[in-house]
Amino acid sequence: MASILRFDNWQNSDGTSIATTDASGNISFAGAGAGKILQVVSTPQRDNFTTTSTSYVDVTGLSVSITPTASTSKIFVTTNFVGTQNTLQLAFFVLNRNGTNIFTSSDSLSGFVYPQHTTEVPYVAISYLDSPATTSALTYKVQMKVNEGTGYVGRRPGPTVLTIPGSITVMEVGA
Repeated sequence: MASILRFDNWQNSDGTSIATTDASGNISFAGAGAGKILQVVSTPQRDNFTTTSTSYVDVTGLSVSITPTASTSKIFVTTNFVGTQNTLQLAFFVLNRNGTNIFTSSDSLSGFVYPQHTTEVPYVAISYLDSPATTSALTYKVQMKVNEGTGYVGRRPGPTVLTIPGSITVMEVGA
């Protein structure tokens, strides 16, 4: 004989609900999704990008969109790409969400790069946990500027152009 356990509301000893069963028999657990990855969206950057702009401009290929499922969710953004500049100045990067810079190169040393020797590959990595408090569509993108000279993303410095792919990835984290 098989045993069957049925319940409508399972509670802790203090009366706090742990799990409930709806009319269709679906069980939902209190706090389910908290700290869990709810969705992941990633965009690969496969092309070279070049700029001489002294104002921030969008880096082609380093943009991704996500629509959070809950306004309490956080969005974890991570990027990795090759970025360099051809003079003795710095190349600067920002992480932008819907027109607002949420991470700038002054926040961390990972936001800018020095010129590198031609045998080195200068990887840039930015990680940021955002709290956008919305269920509207969000677009995250990397922007770049230089003080002078030319800035490059997606290629190794030096006379030989070698495309090195990068990416931007966003993960919705349940609250």
